[in-house]
Amino acid sequence: MKVLGKLALAYFEQARVRDLLPELYGLFAELYWRQQNLVSAEQYGQQSLDLARELEMPREEGHNLRIMGEIARAQQRNGEARGYFEQSYQLLSEAGDEYESAKTRFSLASFYSTQGLVKQAQRALRECETVFEQLEAQLDLQQVRALMNELESK
Repeated sequence: MKVLGKLALAYFEQARVRDLLPELYGLFAELYWRQQNLVSAEQYGQQSLDLARELEMPREEGHNLRIMGEIARAQQRNGEARGYFEQSYQLLSEAGDEYESAKTRFSLASFYSTQGLVKQAQRALRECETVFEQLEAQLDLQQVRALMNELESK
């Protein structure tokens, strides 16, 4: 991450394009979340959210709310996680971003699953499955179907 992060920041410094920062910080947040470095993930996620709001970029804000939800979920802050996911879904739906809103529905379905809310999880999975099928998002479809199978065995 260190080399990639330094390289990305160096390119940003050269370009001086502030509009790219919410996406860049959001990618750092997601990377750190996946590496379980939740402190750094949350710092970058918050920076990304702040800039997306300041620059009035609802798609970036919605994407990063989903990542913040995943970070909160990993930290067992379930109320916050659900709130982030719901805000993310609302913003992305209003912005017309079907793919990202479906990804948020999947995150919400995963959250519901871990909370024992099987019917809510299944409903959210059906909704995002339709979008992923239409967009031919095969990797996302695999994740949806794996979680559906897991829920059916409960």
